[in-house]
Amino acid sequence: MFIRIDHRDFHVDVRGPVDAPVVLLLHALGANMAIWEDTTAALARRLRVIRFDFPGHGLSGAAVDGFTMESLARDAFAVLDAQDVAPVHLAGVSIGGMVAQAMAAQRPDALRSLTLCCTLPVFPDPVHEMWRTRSALVRAEGMAPVVDDVVSRWVTASAESSALVTRLRAMVRATDPLAYAAGGEAIAGCDLSAATAAIAVPTLVLAGDSDTATPPERVEAMARAIPGLREFVLLRDAAHIPMAQHPVAVIEAMERTWFS
Repeated sequence: MFIRIDHRDFHVDVRGPVDAPVVLLLHALGANMAIWEDTTAALARRLRVIRFDFPGHGLSGAAVDGFTMESLARDAFAVLDAQDVAPVHLAGVSIGGMVAQAMAAQRPDALRSLTLCCTLPVFPDPVHEMWRTRSALVRAEGMAPVVDDVVSRWVTASAESSALVTRLRAMVRATDPLAYAAGGEAIAGCDLSAATAAIAVPTLVLAGDSDTATPPERVEAMARAIPGLREFVLLRDAAHIPMAQHPVAVIEAMERTWFS
């Protein structure tokens, strides 16, 4: 279905029992809600699962140039408010995890728990420059020049010849270049350190042992700074988008936080 928010159309998927606890899943830059597909199918047996595509991703309308984590967080809350659900379990990967951190700062009472996957509150300066360079490239030449590099960071070598990689390549290629560039610039200009250090809701942090985009030692350092940390999990044979390659391991970790 589609929800109209501030003159923009957002593609939203809602599954699971109407009266069940709600979880909102946020995707990575250059991806869309489909990276959570296997996870959603399993979770929807006993949870109400909500996903939506960020602006310019998947089937959502074009992005407004120059968005921020805080503006994406407001979009996410607008999706939840349209469904009249709160509080919710919240999970985000990569830029989705940064948006989740911003959501925890904006409306902590709206969250039952938080899952931060392969994400950071701030990146070091060399990474900022990489994102500015990549964003400029995409603005000039579109998504094609970055597809291979992006997907190579998302999965490990054990998935390189799989149908999953074919799907992920198509996902990146179909992303609106303006949205991708704006997202990269938002990452380069983002520092959520103070907000993350104040997170008090029960929090699970996941890292991939082979993730070069958000190295596991940096993700673990973030986790240790979160007052509400319940568990830090290092996923084996996992890169930047582990729910696409290893959904069962991700589900097991999240359910420990929610139901134990």
